[in-house]
Amino acid sequence: MKKTLLPMIFLFLCMFAGTVSAASLPDKGASHIYDTAGMIPSEQVKELELAAGAGAPYMFYILTVDSLEGEESDVYAKRVYDTWSLHADDILVLLSKTDRRIQLYFINVPLQKKLDALPIDYAGSEYSSRPSIDRFIGKTFTPLAKQGDFGSGLLGIVGAMNALPVPEAPAPIEQITPDPLWVAPTSQPSHSQVIPDFSQREPVNAGRFPLISIIVIISLVLIATVLYVLIRFKKRTALKRNILSMAEDTSVELLRAQETLKPLVQLYGAPPSAEVKLLPLSRAIDQQAEVVQQLIVSIRNLQIGIVTRKGTAELDHFAKTVSDQNNHAKQHSQSANELAELDQTNSQVVKEMQAAIQVLTKRVNEQANIYQLSLRIIRNEIEANKEKTDAVHKQQLSELIDAAEILTAQHEQTDLHNQLLDKLPDFIAEQKSGQAKIDKLEASIKAQMQENHLKLVEFNPFERTAYAAAEHKQLIISLENGDLKDASDRLANIRGALEVASQMVPERLELRTSVQQDMQKMNRFIQSFSLNEDAFQEEFRKIKSKFHPSVWTFMPSKYEQAVQSYKQVVSYSETTTLAINEQRYNAAREQLYSMISLSEQATLAMQDCMLAYERSLQRLAGIQQAHSDTWREFKSADTLFLAQNLSPRSGPGSMLNNASDIIRKDKERLDLLFTSYQISLDDAEILQQTINGNVNTFTREVQRVVQEKQQAERRIREIQNRYESVYARTRHRSVSSSHSSSYQSSMSQIDNLIMLGLYMEAMNLIDDADHNINQMQSEYDNIIREEQRQEDERRRQEEEHRRQQESISSSPSPPSSGGDSYSPPSGSSGGDNW
Repeated sequence: MKKTLLPMIFLFLCMFAGTVSAASLPDKGASHIYDTAGMIPSEQVKELELAAGAGAPYMFYILTVDSLEGEESDVYAKRVYDTWSLHADDILVLLSKTDRRIQLYFINVPLQKKLDALPIDYAGSEYSSRPSIDRFIGKTFTPLAKQGDFGSGLLGIVGAMNALPVPEAPAPIEQITPDPLWVAPTSQPSHSQVIPDFSQREPVNAGRFPLISIIVIISLVLIATVLYVLIRFKKRTALKRNILSMAEDTSVELLRAQETLKPLVQLYGAPPSAEVKLLPLSRAIDQQAEVVQQLIVSIRNLQIGIVTRKGTAELDHFAKTVSDQNNHAKQHSQSANELAELDQTNSQVVKEMQAAIQVLTKRVNEQANIYQLSLRIIRNEIEANKEKTDAVHKQQLSELIDAAEILTAQHEQTDLHNQLLDKLPDFIAEQKSGQAKIDKLEASIKAQMQENHLKLVEFNPFERTAYAAAEHKQLIISLENGDLKDASDRLANIRGALEVASQMVPERLELRTSVQQDMQKMNRFIQSFSLNEDAFQEEFRKIKSKFHPSVWTFMPSKYEQAVQSYKQVVSYSETTTLAINEQRYNAAREQLYSMISLSEQATLAMQDCMLAYERSLQRLAGIQQAHSDTWREFKSADTLFLAQNLSPRSGPGSMLNNASDIIRKDKERLDLLFTSYQISLDDAEILQQTINGNVNTFTREVQRVVQEKQQAERRIREIQNRYESVYARTRHRSVSSSHSSSYQSSMSQIDNLIMLGLYMEAMNLIDDADHNINQMQSEYDNIIREEQRQEDERRRQEEEHRRQQESISSSPSPPSSGGDSYSPPSGSSGGDNW
């Protein structure tokens, strides 16, 4: 199979070699400059782009590359020219940075004639023996390139090429009847070649080309079909091998699991353990192993068709089945390994537990002798754990059990016993000195209370010390019974109660200080807060005289709220002072919270009343300032509107004029509102916002209309200048006058629309006028091209006639053999190194 595929692969590589090579060329876009090697300064790229794409009379495409990679520069340039599909008036300029080489390539006989007309010494004596293109490059580009100024050199090529003069026509010669047999032109040293007229000739072997093409295409199709069939068969065969390999791996996995469980089944197989289900797992693995062996045989016997799809569905089914079996085999193998590991660790777990109990028993005996305690309860628990461990030891010899899981409770209880034995010295110390600590703390609390004149009101630390004393008695009983767990709980309760009792007096003193400080603040508020009704009435009178009721109607209710809040603070102060004197600090704290809230409400309400007039004045000043700014913006936009002489009778000018009238009327209303007897701030603010929105809309519309007008006027000037330029070139040619008449008609309509202020409609008609100019230019270009074509045809005939005369002169007798041959037109190419 491999021997068959290698020649076919080699054939396809040869077919697509050209495509792979051409893929390294850059894609042609809208630009004329492709500086892939970074040889052109950035400040010259734009200037060079404009010059290269001017098209007067040639279009230049400039490509710079890092290296030609061993390829000839003229071959590389021709490949780029063909790949980019350049035309007769296109000139390719190729620069290679590493090779220090420039190459020009084009297919343009008149241009080659212009270059051939250059004098021999055009670029100096060193270029006198070289082709005309090389002389041109050596004069315009090479001196600047040697200085590293590639951008200026390229600009020199473009400028000089566009300025080449047309060579003088040769002197007329007599018309000679050509020989019936066409004679191929002799080779010339020039790098350009005259394109003969092949319209009257046809190659001898031209009829074979379609047949050969059809044969090649059919051959390629057959080869591709064979390759496709072989590749598909190869893939399906590889899939079968992969599936078979996975099935064999699954069989090996199951065999390993069987070998792992075999000694366990022999040792613990009767009866099966209820916890781990040894025998059910072993039977499941045996059954799966048989299924996998049958799958392997079926896969090996499966036949795969080369051309047909035979066996494809079976392969898909086997792939899914084998994948499922492989996953189940991995699960069974993991379960078997876990059982084997369990068998190995059971004995170790039991031995470790027995050793821990033995060490714990010894430690209990030692602690009992040291502290003269029975430790009866902990001894009984240790003995029960020892019996359970011994029973598990016997069971794991005959059954595959999980000893670690069964002995979890014993393990946890053993750890707890060790922790309690660690705390036993603390229990003994607390037993001996606990009551003395309690008595000492009670004495300290009594001294602190006497020193700070505290009474047992709302708090009693002696309740906590009494609880600690009762727990201390229970601690002694637990130690006598050997119940260390209960002793641990009693010790924690004792320490918690004593900690709370020791903090109660400092917390009480802190609460008293806080309450006294807040009460002092409230007394200062009561003394400093003023309900000066005369001052309130004066503020109320001023605001009523200037502003609308909507501004000041809230003031009486606010003042009444301040009065009521102040009275409540005064009433609470008496009961709060009494609670503080009686050391009811918790009750005083709750009342102080209410007093602080009421004092804040009274202060804010009085501020709202006494500052209402000043705040209203500030709000009025803000509205007036906003109105002043808005009016200034309107005047600026209105001045621009008037300066543009926009028509107020129709179009955008009429709408803007109406908007201006609305804004002025709203301003008069607002000014009248400002000078009224009672100013409504809400109405003034709403009206100002309305004026501001209308002014913003008016400003935007004025700017838009002015911009449209300026664009239309600028576009009209451009069209008029373009028309004058085109008309100056075409008026002496036989160009139809209908285009000019249509243009004049469009411009007349445009002037009318501009006068009416309909600038967008005018812009649409400008496009029509531009279209008329384009038609004039297009008709003129067609006339020029036809004249150029006739001139080129005349020159071609003259050149053909001259060549036939030269051929007749050099060949006195016609060739004896029949047939005809020709050479296809070739491009002109030349270059230089710097």
